[in-house]
Amino acid sequence: MICLYLFLGTMRKQLLTWRLLIAYNIFEIINTLINVKYISVAELERLLGSQVNSDGLWVNNIAASLAILLLTQYIYRNKEMFSNRRYYLF
Repeated sequence: MICLYLFLGTMRKQLLTWRLLIAYNIFEIINTLINVKYISVAELERLLGSQVNSDGLWVNNIAASLAILLLTQYIYRNKEMFSNRRYYLF
């Protein structure tokens, strides 16, 4: 439901969607960093039932966070494209 709202809000250039996209991306970055810090590789291996490469896990999570951070920067710099100031989509 949230993804549908974000998609429709982006298509209608809604300013509230701009704020929600930035908030969601910041939440994702913080969530990824907390997961990397507090979930150990041994615990992840126990839950998955298979061996996990710790370096690959770290690199993939940091790369995903970096991609989300760059996307957030792009969205932030294009605020003027979100010109619809109404709170409701329809």
